[in-house]
Amino acid sequence: MIDDILLFINLIKTNSFNKCSLMNNLSTSTLSRRIKALEIELGYQLLQRDSHRMLLTEQGKELYKEFENYENKLFAELNLIEQEKQA
Repeated sequence: MIDDILLFINLIKTNSFNKCSLMNNLSTSTLSRRIKALEIELGYQLLQRDSHRMLLTEQGKELYKEFENYENKLFAELNLIEQEKQA
C-alpha cells in the first residue's frame, strides 16, 4: 500500500499519468490499475477522472497533504542510515 501511496503522490506532483508512469518505469495502464486498487483498499475515491483531466477529491487532497513529504523524509532517513554505516 505504501508503494501505491507514493505512486499517487508522484502522480499528483506530475499531474500526468504519462509522466508519472515514465518516471516510475510502469505502463500507464498499470499505474491506473494501481491507483484504482489503492482507492478500493482505502474505501474511497482519490481522483475524478475523464479522458482529458483528473481532479482530486476531498479525500485525495487529504491523502496528498498527509503524505506529500513522506518520500523526502524516507530518503533522508535512508541517507542517514547509509552515512552511519560508512562512518
